Amino acid sequence: MRNTRSLTRLRPIALAVILGSWAQAQNDMGIETGGLDSNIVAGRATTSPAAVVSRWDRSDYHAIGFSSAAPGMHLDGLSTHFYDHENPGTESFQFVACQETGNTNQPDWSTMTLLSGPIAAPIGAPTRFFEARVTFASPYVSLRDLFVGHDAPAIPATESFGLWFRCVSGQFGYPTYDYGGPAWDPFRAHMYITSNYVNTTGIYPSGYFLCDPIVRGAGGMATAITNQLEMPSSANPPGIAGFHSGNYPDVDGRRSPGRLDDPGYRYADSSMAGQPVLFFISFHGFAANPLPLDSVFPGSSGSWCIHDGLFLAAVPADGAGVAFLNLALDPAARAAMGGSGLAAQMYAVGFDGARLSGAPCANVVY
Repeated sequence: MRNTRSLTRLRPIALAVILGSWAQAQNDMGIETGGLDSNIVAGRATTSPAAVVSRWDRSDYHAIGFSSAAPGMHLDGLSTHFYDHENPGTESFQFVACQETGNTNQPDWSTMTLLSGPIAAPIGAPTRFFEARVTFASPYVSLRDLFVGHDAPAIPATESFGLWFRCVSGQFGYPTYDYGGPAWDPFRAHMYITSNYVNTTGIYPSGYFLCDPIVRGAGGMATAITNQLEMPSSANPPGIAGFHSGNYPDVDGRRSPGRLDDPGYRYADSSMAGQPVLFFISFHGFAANPLPLDSVFPGSSGSWCIHDGLFLAAVPADGAGVAFLNLALDPAARAAMGGSGLAAQMYAVGFDGARLSGAPCANVVY
């Protein structure tokens, strides 16, 4: 296994981190959006050493970290939120990634790559909740689905809990959870574990880590503003991102009575601070061969990753380069879309007058 770590930083969640400069800005995809405050819902600690990964499915997100030089999903770093219940500094984890086994949606553990050195919560820290951020010396490229996560040690015999990692659950019974709309399959697996590094020894349906890809160029996530009492932070614009309500909103309470989700998209590129961000929607799927934006405007990043695009609005990015748009649907549209299986592709691109910065395309199914 190769180690591509170039920089590892730990910080309390409330503090800011300034990463090293790159030819293009690096940005988080944004999976932590709208869920970080309240969904410390589960941990993934084990009684033996184990690797646990989340799957970023190509059917949900297209052209992650797009590069015109090579196909696949390009990953320049990872961030995650973790919690050391006892004795911070004693245990550590490492970031890992895997390729997909064929087109099976399953990780190929034989391809598992270590993407960082050991990371432990600092001793004597004022808080036990930390964000770990790592940038890589060279991109990690996934040719199919992207599997990213953690390789963690066994729980020490002298401890009861060990290291836990923040994740989102879609299952009832947790203090907080995010429940997707009628098109979402609550039994669709997004988390996989191996304790022997050969076979998948555990599958966790309807859950995923807040393990966020850091990509060259713009990041972007489908979001949904929801009124779920079980996930109160999702009520704040731009809503919650992720593989549940974000990609599968409940716009008319078809699955959860009383739900009136407002679907949307969140764009992030620090190099586009204050610049207009154009939001588009398509109903014809992802482009099989994304158009590199640098072929249109030299110096651009990202791609045009949808077949066509209906222009929705231009929204100025804030000082951090973040812009978002949510669709306030009328009752007729909610009734027509809810439970219809209609798939829409959300997309956004920033423009500073000289270059374009396109985010990944997100699939939203009603």
